[in-house]
Amino acid sequence: MNREEATSLLKELNLACDGLGAQGVMLMPPNADDVFSHGYQLHIKTSASQETIACIKPLVEKRNLAMANEPDKQLLVIYRPMKKQKKLSQY
Repeated sequence: MNREEATSLLKELNLACDGLGAQGVMLMPPNADDVFSHGYQLHIKTSASQETIACIKPLVEKRNLAMANEPDKQLLVIYRPMKKQKKLSQY
């Protein structure tokens, strides 16, 4: 995900999903944690409810992004997942 896409997504989430309650937002490089991705990751510090997470999920998925929710850290990570490469058949 590039910066413009992250900014656009954050605006959309803020408008569409009440209760996002972002206490902090960071744009992180692709290998910032154990989640490897294409482009930047959006890290949102939030204590969002399950209803808010349910609102966020389809907006993330329609952009072909993925998210990881870590409630114990009050962290939501949104990223573009790396696609698994197909194995070549052996002759």
